[in-house]
Amino acid sequence: MNKYILILLLLSFTIASCSSQDCKDLPSQFSSFSQAVNKVKSANFTIKEKVKTTKSSWIKSISFYSCNSEKGFLLVETQSEEYIYQNVPISVWEQFKEADSFGTFYNKFIKENYLLKLI
Repeated sequence: MNKYILILLLLSFTIASCSSQDCKDLPSQFSSFSQAVNKVKSANFTIKEKVKTTKSSWIKSISFYSCNSEKGFLLVETQSEEYIYQNVPISVWEQFKEADSFGTFYNKFIKENYLLKLI
């Protein structure tokens, strides 16, 4: 019986390991927005952070994913949409986390500056 449990655990771990992609293997361009979001959310990153946004009136969540601790992907979820930005410097992420107003910072420093590249 213990032998079967061990095999099941090993098989589960192997499947879980295979389903995640290393962040270094992500493409530089994506064929669609949903492909980009799914690949980023499921990849293994060195830095994977999410900020509590209860002080924001329209931003529901902000997440940052970085492979090299220099630049990364920024996912912003608002009341009505989800956005993904590419090559966002970690310094911008650090400033965003500390901003008095997430919305003001987003509009001034993120929006239109780090657009995701689609094929």
